[in-house]
Amino acid sequence: SSDTEPAPSCAPNLGLMSQSSPLIAGLDLSLTSTGVMVISGGLQVVVERLVTSRGSRSDSWERRVERVDRLASTIVSSALEAGDVDLVVVEAPSYGRASDPGFYDRAMLTHAVLSTLGRRGTPWGMVPPSSLKAIMTGRGDATKALVTAAVSRILPEALLERSDTADAGGLALVGAAHLGLWEVGPARLKALEGCDMPAKR
Repeated sequence: SSDTEPAPSCAPNLGLMSQSSPLIAGLDLSLTSTGVMVISGGLQVVVERLVTSRGSRSDSWERRVERVDRLASTIVSSALEAGDVDLVVVEAPSYGRASDPGFYDRAMLTHAVLSTLGRRGTPWGMVPPSSLKAIMTGRGDATKALVTAAVSRILPEALLERSDTADAGGLALVGAAHLGLWEVGPARLKALEGCDMPAKR
């Protein structure tokens, strides 16, 4: 990689809409392509972003930490672009990938994002990948295409150009279900119990 790594970049957003509270954000965290979606309590898309970053496996630990810090700052800023949100929902890590070279970097990113939200007093919750799939499609082993199709039906104005933003939209909808703003059936409510969500205010 070059001596000076470019700052994380954000794809153009969908545009901010005039929305009243509550706002719910979904984050599909990634070192290279993080999906960010903010929706209103009326299930309207307020922000849709793709935050990208580049690194190299040969980077020193110092460079890796600096990259994660910059990336986390950009992600949180994107999530709060429309103002303070009532809940941020993040996809929980897949522990079966602990042997991947970037596993620890992703863990650092998760910690950096959640600790930043915590310092701001922003409530956040974690949703396992299988729970997200089950809540959105009724199947815990659903494909990304099925999740994207489900999110598109509920949020038809979303662009969903990448599965990252589709997953972020699904996570935001899980947050809406947790807050009682999106009604789901008993089976999907059961899947919601497998999520680590904050107490309702």
